[in-house]
Amino acid sequence: MSSPPNALPDAPLRRLPTWLRRLVACLALVATSALAAPRMALVLGNANYDFGPLPNVAKDAEALAERLRGFGFQVETATDLDQSQTYNTLLHFLAQAVDAQEVLFFYAGHAIQVNGRNYIVPLDAKVGGNELVFTLVDLRFLTERLDGLSARTKLIILDACRDNPFSHAANASGGLAEMNAPLGTLVAFSTAPGYTAEDGVGEHSPYMTALLQALDTPDASVEEVFKQVRGLVVKATGGRQIPWESTSLITSFRFGTPPVAPAPTGGGGKPTAPPTPSAGNPAENCPNCTCASLFTKLSLGLEGLTKHEQAFIQSVCR
Repeated sequence: MSSPPNALPDAPLRRLPTWLRRLVACLALVATSALAAPRMALVLGNANYDFGPLPNVAKDAEALAERLRGFGFQVETATDLDQSQTYNTLLHFLAQAVDAQEVLFFYAGHAIQVNGRNYIVPLDAKVGGNELVFTLVDLRFLTERLDGLSARTKLIILDACRDNPFSHAANASGGLAEMNAPLGTLVAFSTAPGYTAEDGVGEHSPYMTALLQALDTPDASVEEVFKQVRGLVVKATGGRQIPWESTSLITSFRFGTPPVAPAPTGGGGKPTAPPTPSAGNPAENCPNCTCASLFTKLSLGLEGLTKHEQAFIQSVCR
């Protein structure tokens, strides 16, 4: 009889000491339960740009990640990513969040709009060339895939547009364009569309300072939290920065109230095992793939990647 998914072969386990076999079993249980975490968050921050570092970004990301863990989120964090690393991180997170009930994405760093579309600026962006758009990370890639998740609540928080070092680039402009939030999603911007946000002179950016303060009332609704954030930022910046949200939430959400995660069941009412990745060599399944062409495809917002292409990115493009 074949072993269940994710099970380790019996023979190697028998050769391990009893205490180590128990440890392996416990770790496997923790990993399995983590896959089904009802609340998941990805916190990204880009700070150490060659054209000018952002001093507060790393501290902002760390502070929010710690607060979210206190609210029961399983949090993944990453800082100072290039384009390839950013797409890899997004794909990995989206795969882990497939069964989550509440999903949150936070980004701090540079972001711009090009021809009315919003992009994260990775550390290896070609700021001075006409190929700028090919080296960015399209935010629509994230929103479209979040829209495909079954989570009842999806939050996107963007503390970006710290300034505009790309004013000379073709079709690039400071600030982000308006984004329509897909059903069940709230998109929170640290400043209004078309405007830039301040990095701040204190420990955190004005926006993160306000958000952390608003989260001190964790039982407030998400709408009340961001309304409080807006008031605090406007006061702190003398009206120069006005946070803004786009929302299509249809369920209530409170940071301090984790959802109850139902156990996934199969047709017979028994718990089902988490899916396992398909076997095979991604390079063999996708012989015409190259990292450069796939990331260009993502940046231009072309049709979605196939499963083979996604596997190629995750396994080959580093």
